Amino acid sequence: MTVEHSQEPGLALGEALEQARLQQDLTQEAMADIMKLSLDKINEMESYVDLSSLSPFDRGYVRNYASKVELDLEPFELNAQELKKIAAELQPISKEDWSKPFFPWLRVSIGLLVITLFSAALAIYFI
Repeated sequence: MTVEHSQEPGLALGEALEQARLQQDLTQEAMADIMKLSLDKINEMESYVDLSSLSPFDRGYVRNYASKVELDLEPFELNAQELKKIAAELQPISKEDWSKPFFPWLRVSIGLLVITLFSAALAIYFI
């Protein structure tokens, strides 16, 4: 059974979520229990303005919330152009340059350790 929610034009995402929750006669505490989230997270989701400002995790929470209260998120979905604006820019990963010395401090430490052990062995031998 899907409940139709009438959405006012210009209604913010959080307001639509809250309105849908109230139409289901659910309190914020009940919604937090259903979604296994904190009450603060439910409050935060009900204050969101749009999907474009949310992290991928938060968008997932909102989609889950909307499915629980049977709210259609299509009016709030981003079009492809908006997605390009918020997409992370990928950077190439450079390969390691093995021509440079590998941990110069490690070479020095090992050298000092070898000299110390050699000196200790000589001291023990000649004592």
